[in-house]
Amino acid sequence: MTLSLDGLEFIKRHEGLKLESYRDSCGVLTIGYGHTGNVVEDQFLTPDQAEFFLQQDTAHAMQAVNRLVRVDLTQNQFDALVSFTFNVGVSGFGGSTVLARLNRRDYDGAADALLWWDKGTIKGKKQKLAGLTKRRRHERNLFLDPEV
Repeated sequence: MTLSLDGLEFIKRHEGLKLESYRDSCGVLTIGYGHTGNVVEDQFLTPDQAEFFLQQDTAHAMQAVNRLVRVDLTQNQFDALVSFTFNVGVSGFGGSTVLARLNRRDYDGAADALLWWDKGTIKGKKQKLAGLTKRRRHERNLFLDPEV
């Protein structure tokens, strides 16, 4: 499957666009639409470069979802899982209860397990983050939204 245009816009809305590198709430150097690979302090991007990184990062997340999920998905479910994987990483998704439940055909249980991923490590302690709580609710809602 492929990420839909709506799914791409969903990720953009949740990530936001920052053309100068910054440290996210957990201290990870980030730039563009949530890009974290090979980012350095005081780095700048053009909007086109940010789009390029977004395309690369979403392609990586799509490949992982396509490889790891063993059940049929709707487009909304796929888009929600790509957003989740984009945010938590392939290893996070691969080892998650979300994936385990999904591959057992427990779609509702997988959707609920998305909500557990609302914490970040700050100064060595796991803390609930409002932005992640909101994103996970939106991903869960998208995952459970039947296509019309």
